[in-house]
Amino acid sequence: MIYTANFMIRGHTKKYSFLLRNASICIASVHLHAQTEEVSSVCSTATLRHIDYRGVGYDTGYTTLEGLYFPARNTNPVWPFIDLRVHGFNDNEWAANAGVGMRLNMEDSLKVYGVNGYIDYRSDHNRDFHFFQGGFGVERLGEHWEIRINGYLPITKKKSILNCDFDFPGDFFVGRNKYRGPFAGVNGELGYIARFRRFEFYGGIGPYYYAGSTCTQPMGGKLRVNMKWRRYITLEGILTHDNVFKTRAQGQIALHLPFGCDPRRGLKQSILSRPVYRNEIIVLDTFCKWETNF
Repeated sequence: MIYTANFMIRGHTKKYSFLLRNASICIASVHLHAQTEEVSSVCSTATLRHIDYRGVGYDTGYTTLEGLYFPARNTNPVWPFIDLRVHGFNDNEWAANAGVGMRLNMEDSLKVYGVNGYIDYRSDHNRDFHFFQGGFGVERLGEHWEIRINGYLPITKKKSILNCDFDFPGDFFVGRNKYRGPFAGVNGELGYIARFRRFEFYGGIGPYYYAGSTCTQPMGGKLRVNMKWRRYITLEGILTHDNVFKTRAQGQIALHLPFGCDPRRGLKQSILSRPVYRNEIIVLDTFCKWETNF
């Protein structure tokens, strides 16, 4: 009987050990799956916003419909995205942006590094002229500090919008040609984020420089501050000053709709899903050239 009891105890011990090992494996799998789910999706966002009054290179406000989409759903630290924007100006001009990029999520850190490339479009209010430019940018995002640098290169050259010829006795003439053309340029920004309960406050400052087809070369700085409530509403103020467009102040309101994830996810997902900030409107200059034969 003693041998039988010992055998039964050993049998039950092996059985319980087997069950405990399997339970541990199941718990570890559930924990790993939960971790995978935590980092497996970044919020895509649809945004409707309006900005007024005039800014650098344009003289009226505009309304924007924007979609920022993160297609990946995995634990890969590289997160590609697609960014599409359409802008309708108050004076009937139109503009648009189509961009792609990627963000690198550093493990065990809230630092995110990104690169992006864009094709930008802008028309005049009669849509007789169409301008295109290429853009590129790099960014470093974090819990509090952000830094970004963007560059812009015209694809479309200057376009003649008005020609006037004046004839004088003796076969002399004076010609005045009016052109409109895009600038090549670069801008940067250093910003800081502070949080209080469900509000997020941002302040950023940085320089910009543009070189056009003439001696006109706007060079100045931009100050940008905003307040965001959760992930749904943003109020923003912008102040710029340079030697060409002088001082310009703007206000913006934006409504955001996160999709493709739980909008209550953690801080890392919030950092990854921040919008790309750049000068989305092609900076245009209107200038004249004179021709004479005397």
